[in-house]
Amino acid sequence: GKQGVTDISPSSDQRLLLRAPEGVSKDAAVPADGAEVTLNLEIFELSTAPPAPPVQRFSARGLRTQAGSGQLRLPEELELCTECRKIGRRGRPGHMKFLLIIPCIKPGGTFLAHSKKFGEFGPLPEMGMWQSLSTCVDKELLMKVELLEAQDLCLATLEGHERLDYAKGRKDAAANYFKRGKYEAALERYSLAAEMLQDRADIKDTSLYSQAKEVRSACELNAAACLLKLEKWRDVEAVCNAVLRTNPVNEKALFR
Repeated sequence: GKQGVTDISPSSDQRLLLRAPEGVSKDAAVPADGAEVTLNLEIFELSTAPPAPPVQRFSARGLRTQAGSGQLRLPEELELCTECRKIGRRGRPGHMKFLLIIPCIKPGGTFLAHSKKFGEFGPLPEMGMWQSLSTCVDKELLMKVELLEAQDLCLATLEGHERLDYAKGRKDAAANYFKRGKYEAALERYSLAAEMLQDRADIKDTSLYSQAKEVRSACELNAAACLLKLEKWRDVEAVCNAVLRTNPVNEKALFR
């Protein structure tokens, strides 16, 4: 976007905007989906009657969390800021493009997120520290997010058994999102998990190979379930046909 501002609202309607700091290296590493991250966080309420200054409503230093866990660990606005979304081309597992919500993040960079109506994307986490923000619901907020540290997790270098473990974790995260009605987020994780197990030639253990095959198939079918919820009928058909090409008698694929 203009002047380093990115629209990260789910509907791309500018309800949640993110601005990255200047001078961040283009080579800076981006946390992988599911990586543990450590943040400093400040949240300010913006006055509806300028020129009154912003009022600090929340502050936390050294906050540890996991990007894209599917669990309600952060307010939804912050989840959208810290996750790295993977969006499948036409929703099909195995055909991925990468849209990085924080495109050039690195430790020490401070990002600003502007929420026009805090809380509109979902409820606050039940943890007491977040409930202190209940008085800010429906108000205009500015959030300062500083990434201090991120888990070094390079998906391209994972060995076969490590990819299987990672895919299982993304599958579990997707299930968490699905239960919360976050079908786009669930689709992204199911698609990522399926893609991670597309090539299984380096998994020599027969038991692990069988597991990988089952996890990939389950993720593809669950991706189809997400697409059903999103009413993307042609994409549902494409995913299920892909499953049926490898398993013509798969009942779930035939049904969906």
